[in-house]
Amino acid sequence: MPFPPLLRRLYLEVGNGGFGPGYGLLPIGTEDDTRKNAGETLLGEYRAMMELASWPRGLLLAFDFGCAIWSCIDSTTEHGAIVNMASLRLVDTDWSLADWMCDWVDGKSLWDDMHQPGTELVRERINPFTGQKVIFRSAGILRGRLRAPLHADFTDEPR
Repeated sequence: MPFPPLLRRLYLEVGNGGFGPGYGLLPIGTEDDTRKNAGETLLGEYRAMMELASWPRGLLLAFDFGCAIWSCIDSTTEHGAIVNMASLRLVDTDWSLADWMCDWVDGKSLWDDMHQPGTELVRERINPFTGQKVIFRSAGILRGRLRAPLHADFTDEPR
């Protein structure tokens, strides 16, 4: 699978992942990556997702934000369009990989930019062990154009 030019350069000239938004760009991986270590590499994660019936061909889970929230790179586009995913919903954005990385380098809060303002759910609880107040935040609704949702066919059944 060909990578967009900037993604190829990032791997060849900057490093094998570990930098960028969220927990950083996944390392590229090898042909030997299996489902056992799929979440640890770009290629392993892609292979695992391609086993799912509704996963779009060429969409790479690239930046993990935790809690099943990802920023993906659409490798079928020359500029590496960014597609965000949360709650098994894919959302097209106006970001290219270059825009995404520039905003990260500039210190912008991509997390905040990814979500629609005012949709975050905040709950306060008291930790029963410490008696201290704990604040829980949900991600909110992703900003962008919703693709066809990944529905019931999003299972572990092979294609």
